[in-house]
Amino acid sequence: MKPISLRLALPLVLLLLPGLSACDEGNYKRDMILEYLDYVGIIQSIDRTTESMRLEYVAAYPSLPTAFWDDPRVVALFDNYKIGVLRSYTEALDDGLTYQELEFLVDFYSTEDARRAIALWQRIEPTMVATSLEAGREFSAEWTSLVEEGVD
Repeated sequence: MKPISLRLALPLVLLLLPGLSACDEGNYKRDMILEYLDYVGIIQSIDRTTESMRLEYVAAYPSLPTAFWDDPRVVALFDNYKIGVLRSYTEALDDGLTYQELEFLVDFYSTEDARRAIALWQRIEPTMVATSLEAGREFSAEWTSLVEEGVD
């Protein structure tokens, strides 16, 4: 079973979110939120981060067969994680920004300079994610060691 792409699922996810604010102009903020998330690459970032996380689990459990990772329940678990992260981001944008503020951000991020800045970030983001995951592994190893030793 293939994981879902958040880019394709986003309109459905946004439709299912209860209580997204309606703005004075009669349009829904969800359209602005969708544009903003697309412009700044958050959707792609969630997809990449989740795939990195999945690969970390694959490496952490080498004895599990490939069929385990292709099991629909495992794929659904990672897909639901992505949707949950997207939902929390969407709710934060809906709660924290007005329609006009979202419109300002979309207008700004649609400029050529902003697009270049986003492209630069997207180029280095995989390295940043890998570094963060490595730091997490090191922390986890040290934590496990402390727990096993016990603290007096």
